[in-house]
Amino acid sequence: MIIVSTALPAWAGDVIDPGFGDGGVVLADLEVDDEAGVVLVDEVGRILVAGEANSYGVLFRYLPDGTPDASFGIDGVTTIVAGGIADMALDAMGRVVVVGSSGASAFVARIEVSGTLDPTFGVAGVAQITFGRAWAAGGGVALQDDGGIVIAGSAERDFAVARLQQSGDLDLTFSDDGHLIEDLSSLGSFASSVAIDVTGNIVVGGNNGGPPVPVVFRYDKSGNPDTSFEIDERVATSVGYAFWLADLDIQADGELTLSGWAQGIKYFNNRWSLVRLSADGSLDTDFGSSGLVQMGGSAGRHHVAPDGRILLAVTSRYFDYEHPASTTQGAIVQLAADGTYEGAASLPAGTLNDHYLDVVPTADGDAIGVGHVFSHSTGKDFLVV
Repeated sequence: MIIVSTALPAWAGDVIDPGFGDGGVVLADLEVDDEAGVVLVDEVGRILVAGEANSYGVLFRYLPDGTPDASFGIDGVTTIVAGGIADMALDAMGRVVVVGSSGASAFVARIEVSGTLDPTFGVAGVAQITFGRAWAAGGGVALQDDGGIVIAGSAERDFAVARLQQSGDLDLTFSDDGHLIEDLSSLGSFASSVAIDVTGNIVVGGNNGGPPVPVVFRYDKSGNPDTSFEIDERVATSVGYAFWLADLDIQADGELTLSGWAQGIKYFNNRWSLVRLSADGSLDTDFGSSGLVQMGGSAGRHHVAPDGRILLAVTSRYFDYEHPASTTQGAIVQLAADGTYEGAASLPAGTLNDHYLDVVPTADGDAIGVGHVFSHSTGKDFLVV
């Protein structure tokens, strides 16, 4: 795992924070293949990083300076279940709610502030969810003001959403039986991200078919479709040959931002893409170029800061299958509120084969990026910058 702290306001030259970790970088080599996929910062500035190590979902907590928090779990780490963590959220009590996939089901786990699994949730802290199907996978989680836990994912290759009670049981008042399924295509679909808008509506994004196209649905609190919302078909046609939606975020004004990557005809022609939609699902043509910003590479998660800046975790050049010895230089990209590119922070070229999957701003204006570094001889290591 790698975590990197970057000082965002500069955007010129090296902006890695040397006071964080070891020269601005935290590396964690737990097993052969480790990957940090999601990062949050709690109300006191501690850094929570979720990912996968040795085929188990793991959760780390670091102090603001990048030191492992020894008061959390075992030496700063909690191992949850076999599988991987796709997303996480912090509830009002400071507990971490994670969603992922384990075996043939999605799972949701709740972790206490101390790093122990919450015994009052599910079975020993973990709830297994199949959305009423034989097998399922978890993709995203969001928390409602009334305590409801909304998860999104896939059920037998269909787009799926469910709501859980605080106990970890399905909330049967949601869509009549606790979950809903969107049967979109025989080629399969997956809900990768979910968020709650300012009115309490549930917004779910993902991909459908192959080559994949982005799909976004909006539901009311009870799981009823909002027929006033429809994603602009130009999102699918303007970005490229195929578009993988990795993440969505909701601005204070209700507009949506979608991040992912558009595939060219060749694997190494990928372009990271950021799209902004108006609250009704139409393209916001005042953003970027007719609603779209693209550059070479692939994108993971993004975050819209309170001042409107957009932070995006990217790999600057997608892995080149025709030249497998090639390296990739990751970066944390900053865009202005109107989509103007303002700069990128990255490790010095050639130092690490780094990939960034998530980024979050801190209260002091910096940012924390997470992902992994890759070596053909040792595999992946957690990266926090």
